[in-house]
Amino acid sequence: MAKKSQGSQTPNEKYNAEFGEENVASKVKQSHQNKVKDNFQTPDEKYNAEFGTENTGKTQK
Repeated sequence: MAKKSQGSQTPNEKYNAEFGEENVASKVKQSHQNKVKDNFQTPDEKYNAEFGTENTGKTQK
C-alpha cells in the first residue's frame, strides 16, 4: 500500500490541512450576503444607505 501524505485521507483533507480547515472565503461571502438581506428590505434601501439619498424617481442632470 502506498503511504498517505501527512495522514490525509482525501484530497480535500490534504487541502484543508494546508490552507485551513474550511473554505473561509465562501463563509465570508455567505455571511456578507446574509447581513445584507437582514439589514435591507429593498434595493432602494441599500442604495440609500450607501449614498445617503432618497430614491424619489427624479433624475438630476
